[in-house]
Amino acid sequence: MVRSVNRYATGRAPKQVAFTPDGKELWVTLLGGDGVAVHNAVSGAKLAGIRLGLTAAQSR
Repeated sequence: MVRSVNRYATGRAPKQVAFTPDGKELWVTLLGGDGVAVHNAVSGAKLAGIRLGLTAAQSR
């Protein structure tokens, strides 16, 4: 069972989340922002934004 314990402001249209193996970072894919947001898993502070460009679905 998965339960929400906190909410963090991220970018537009968050889709998937993944934790780094050490549990220190939370990576969030952003459909609305064409990239990935990286957050500190404890504080929620944004550490980085990675721009990926268009996806195959968006280029049609």
